[in-house]
Amino acid sequence: MTKRKNPEKRKQEIMEVALTHFNRKGYYKTSLDDIAHEVGITKPGIYYYFKSKKNLFIELFRDKVDSYFETVARDTLSEESAPLRIRRFTEKSENLFQKNIDLLRYCIEFISMGTRDEEIRQEVTALYQKKIAVFSTIIEEGQAAGVLKELDPDSMARALYFLSMGSFFISFATNADFDPIGQSNVSLEVIFEGMKK
Repeated sequence: MTKRKNPEKRKQEIMEVALTHFNRKGYYKTSLDDIAHEVGITKPGIYYYFKSKKNLFIELFRDKVDSYFETVARDTLSEESAPLRIRRFTEKSENLFQKNIDLLRYCIEFISMGTRDEEIRQEVTALYQKKIAVFSTIIEEGQAAGVLKELDPDSMARALYFLSMGSFFISFATNADFDPIGQSNVSLEVIFEGMKK
């Protein structure tokens, strides 16, 4: 008798295979049949875990991106200086994604789809708001400590987020002549210098 896989392990396996297919063919050309075949289950087997291809696409984003975000946020709490906490948060985010470039490529497609799909837009908005809230809180702490300029914390947080995301978007959308991590670090250095008192 064949031993059944743990449901959570099976769900994670489906998401890993889906990530590969979404990256290889894109969302619209990926079929649940392809994913089911590679996992070794039937298409109805996928429906046991996910209501639809779109549901799988969104759950993958929630699962992977939230996990990385929480890891990075937790790992940067030990820094005492606000500028160092922001820098560490950004560096750890980028380094984690650089090691998981397949996830970043998927995220770029996911975020892009938010321009036309309201459900995906809501997921992207939630992530964006989380990151801005973290940056903004750290900036407020730095202002209270007297090390950062008294500029609007949310505007400063958005500037940090836009710079780091822009490097990655361009690196995937063009034949880039730069290293996205290196470029992002240079851009952030300029912002950090401008933020200091």
